[in-house]
Amino acid sequence: MEVIVQKGGNARNRETFVSEVQYVPGIGKTRAASIYDGETCRIIVPPEKAEVASRNLKRFMLDGTLIVTGLPGVTQEEIKMVESLPIQTPAPVLVNPAPAGIDGNAVALLELLRKLGGGPSEDRVLELIRAHGGQPAHVTMDLTAPGITVSGETIMHHKFPLLAAAVASRVNVMLVGPAGSGKTTAVEKVAEALGLQFYATGAVSSEYKLTGFTDAQGRIVSTAFRKAFEFGGLFLFGETDASMPGALLPFNTALANNWMDFPDGVVKKHPDFRVVADANTFGTGADRQYVGRNKLDAASLDRYAVIEWDYDEALEASFVGAPAPKGSPVPQSIKPLSEGEAQAQAISWLKRVQAVRRAVNELKVLHVVSPRATLNGSKLLAAGWQWADVEEAVVWKGLDKDTKNKVLAKVA
Repeated sequence: MEVIVQKGGNARNRETFVSEVQYVPGIGKTRAASIYDGETCRIIVPPEKAEVASRNLKRFMLDGTLIVTGLPGVTQEEIKMVESLPIQTPAPVLVNPAPAGIDGNAVALLELLRKLGGGPSEDRVLELIRAHGGQPAHVTMDLTAPGITVSGETIMHHKFPLLAAAVASRVNVMLVGPAGSGKTTAVEKVAEALGLQFYATGAVSSEYKLTGFTDAQGRIVSTAFRKAFEFGGLFLFGETDASMPGALLPFNTALANNWMDFPDGVVKKHPDFRVVADANTFGTGADRQYVGRNKLDAASLDRYAVIEWDYDEALEASFVGAPAPKGSPVPQSIKPLSEGEAQAQAISWLKRVQAVRRAVNELKVLHVVSPRATLNGSKLLAAGWQWADVEEAVVWKGLDKDTKNKVLAKVA
């Protein structure tokens, strides 16, 4: 298959363009750079790579990144139409403002009522939805690290501001919660808010799904993780507790160091590389509900601030225009501390972490409270987290209630 490739009108910045286009069979990093510079590239794709190449090229055509001629199944008219597409630049906002009327879920509910027939009139249904539907909370989030300040009304998971502030502060986060609690969607929204490319992968059984490998022809097969690590972006490691423990070792190395050893050599970590992992358990292994989960070692868990991400019933109620349950938790506003306040809190936090560590050691509790708890806790406090939330995230991390109370009694 022979095709001609040129840069389209919607091509993003050079770094992002090259990081994506280089993996189309027949292009590579050097050619991707030359295409970005305005050169026309003629590539010949072997039959065994034709399906993958066609799929990638069509994707880049549809978003206006590339202009491609000679691609089977695509007409010249379709290519011209792609060129006229508007540039899709994500706005640096945290969430979309709440609609003035009703959302898509309310419309779906209304359509269902129409099909069923009878019942209240359409105007009455709209009136009830507006009067009693899920109400947005007013949330202010000052994410000082990336220079983004957001203030407005929106419907969100009540722990979303904590996640956004942690990622903005470059703290690795693990979201622990049941299936369907909105973990992936929340991470995508954070990436959008911070202007970061979003990458994701699911559970891995081999380290090569993270690091990539060299195929039989000597070509490097890359991964979503490598793209995020090398070129920057928010990487979501989904279902971490379903991965094989041995496959996590290179990932632990990447989180702890500023470099990573890939099949073609050592790569330096990009300053905008951020990580969120999600799991259904606190790394304790399989239970009656999640039988396919593996136990995570202490070294893996120690690298994250852990946020318990349960079902948000107020958010769920808003899907169908129902009122939020009484007493539902609401999102916290986030305001970073001043430099002086942050320093004072950091000193108090250091003393707290060291006191808890001594108690854990004296009680011989199998629980790690490392200096990472001091570092990450200080960052989160400075970012505007409440003290209690910081302790849960970086010290206790799902430790059972009885053991936690024993340690607290010893600290007191």
